[in-house]
Amino acid sequence: LPAMIRTSPQIPAPLRPVGEFFGKMAFGKNIAISEKLTVINEALKDSLRVPQSKAAVIPNGVDIELFGNHSSPQLKRKLGLEQTFVLGYVGVLREWVDLEPVFFMVRNLESEGLNIKVLIVGEEGELNKNKALVQRYGISSEVTFTGSVPYAQMPEYISCMDVCLLPFKNDAVSQNALPLKLFEYMACEKPVVSTRLKGVVEAVQDRVLYASDSEELKKRIMELHRNEKLRTKMGLEGRKFVKDNYSWPRICLRLEEVLLEVAKDKR
Repeated sequence: LPAMIRTSPQIPAPLRPVGEFFGKMAFGKNIAISEKLTVINEALKDSLRVPQSKAAVIPNGVDIELFGNHSSPQLKRKLGLEQTFVLGYVGVLREWVDLEPVFFMVRNLESEGLNIKVLIVGEEGELNKNKALVQRYGISSEVTFTGSVPYAQMPEYISCMDVCLLPFKNDAVSQNALPLKLFEYMACEKPVVSTRLKGVVEAVQDRVLYASDSEELKKRIMELHRNEKLRTKMGLEGRKFVKDNYSWPRICLRLEEVLLEVAKDKR
C-alpha cells in the first residue's frame, strides 16, 4: 500500500509523501490488530516483516476448469492474428506494467523480417499512453488492443497467444507480486516470459523464462519462436504444475484451515 501510494499517478505528486506516511501507519495498525495476516508468498512476508506467529502464506491460484487451451480460430481470425506468431499480455495497464521493451523489440524484429504481433487484453490505467507508444514506434499494425473483455472469455484470448508476457517493472510495488495471470497463462498451456520478480521465481522457479531488458526479451522470444517443441513442453508442464499446486480448491482448503484455527483460538 505505501509503495502504491508513493507511485500512484492518481494522487497529486505533492500529496504522495503524506499519503505514503499515512499508508504506513494504517498498514502497521492493521498488522498489530490482526489475529492472522495472509500473504501470497514468503518474499512478501519477509519484505513486510510480518511476525512469524501471525503470518500464513496462501498464494494466488487459478480456476483449472475455466482456464485451459481453448483454441478459437474464429476469434483469431476476428482479431487479425492468423498465420502469425502472437505475443500476449492480459491484465490492467497500471503504472507497474512496462510494455515499452516489448514494443521496442517488436520494431526490431519487424525490421529483421519476422512476422510477430502483440495482443494486449485489458485497459485500466495507461491504455492511451501505451497506444501512443505503439504509434511512436511505428508498429500500430502489429499491436492489437482489445480493451476489457468478460473474464469468462479470457481463456479464449490467451489461447490466441503463442507466448504470454509478464512485463512488470521490478519495483517496490511488483517485486514480491504473484500475479493471477501467471497461473492463468500456464493453465492455458502457454509458455511465459516474465520479468525476474522475486515472487514469481519463488513460485515457479525455472518453469518460465526470464528477461530483464529488451535485448534479453528478444533472445527469449527468438528462442521460443524457433523451437515449437520447447513451447509445447513448457505449456504442458506448466499446466500440470499449476493444477497440482495452484488450483483454487487446493488453496481454499488451506485458507479454511487458517480461518478455523483463528476461530478456535478466539473461543
